[in-house]
Amino acid sequence: MQFALCLSVMVASFLTIEGHVRWVCPRPQSTNTGIKSGPCGAVDFEGGYMDVVPGPMTVRWEESIFHRGAPSSIRLMKKGDDSTDCLLLDHIPHNDAMVVKFPFTDPNCKISGEPLGKCSGVTQVTVNIPDIDCPDCYLLLTSVMTDKYGPTTACSQLTNGNNNCSTYYTCTNIKIRPTAAGVGRDISTCTNYTQNLLGAWPFMMPNNVYYDEGHNYSPDGWLTGSQFQGATATYPAAIYNSGPCAAPSRTFGLSLSPSSSNSTARGLVSMVVTENRASLMGVVVGEQLGIVAAITLNGRPNGANTVNIPISMMKNGVLQGIIDVAQAAAFIDSGKFFTSMSVTFGNEILQGDVIDGVTQVNT
Repeated sequence: MQFALCLSVMVASFLTIEGHVRWVCPRPQSTNTGIKSGPCGAVDFEGGYMDVVPGPMTVRWEESIFHRGAPSSIRLMKKGDDSTDCLLLDHIPHNDAMVVKFPFTDPNCKISGEPLGKCSGVTQVTVNIPDIDCPDCYLLLTSVMTDKYGPTTACSQLTNGNNNCSTYYTCTNIKIRPTAAGVGRDISTCTNYTQNLLGAWPFMMPNNVYYDEGHNYSPDGWLTGSQFQGATATYPAAIYNSGPCAAPSRTFGLSLSPSSSNSTARGLVSMVVTENRASLMGVVVGEQLGIVAAITLNGRPNGANTVNIPISMMKNGVLQGIIDVAQAAAFIDSGKFFTSMSVTFGNEILQGDVIDGVTQVNT
């Protein structure tokens, strides 16, 4: 009887316990996943800074305790100024596909302390770092425990912690090295949220008002769905793999040449394979090429299947998009990956071999 009572208490405690989060990359100011006072808790701001440049940057965080439907937001802030922030991405839906072990059964996943990046619940997303001059900025991640209020009840969340949400905070120090155009710009120049986005973010809801918000993610913690990948993607930037915190990836290069010796058309394409997707970026130039009719990644017998790339991903000679290569990725190390790419324009075909390039192994 006593055992059953203790077991029921433990289960009840587990079911009501709140989710804990911390940055993994960039490194957090504190390894404590249970900070509940914003913006960064009682943590000394001094410490190492990660040098970053303006533009897309992948970031990664982990949960030591699972909390379904808890949305997150990422803000850029400056040391000593809690009143001004640049919202980089809001209403990031919770990774409800993650499997988080109860911390007392997973010795590698610490609620506080080292090591980092060992918890089974991880989320990765790419944000846009503004082109400003900020040697002492930090990224603030907030995780809102909305499932405490029911699926249709909202709570209000403010940056400084004066709110009626149950919220966890984690901060990481970054030093932005601006371009020539950004020198002298301060944090007040990036407070327009829509200007910080890299497309049509599909979760545009009122800022600072949160509901139970979950979504499907890949095994490695990336957003999935047609909003992010494929011909109709509105925000592929969310799963671009970029910057000092980028996940392990494989880069391939292609130099496209014409089938006709009389043609001057040429093309260059980069293909970065991360997890089970490929990010394509390239350009094709040449006179009187006409309208693109087909773009194909050619496979091999008993290996990668041929993939037809949506022609809508090429506009004005520029190829850009993310495609699913799950079947082909299984052959990436066996010599049976894609052989070549073909781009067809009417009677002209440009083709080039897939050449293995650089493996990125950031952690």
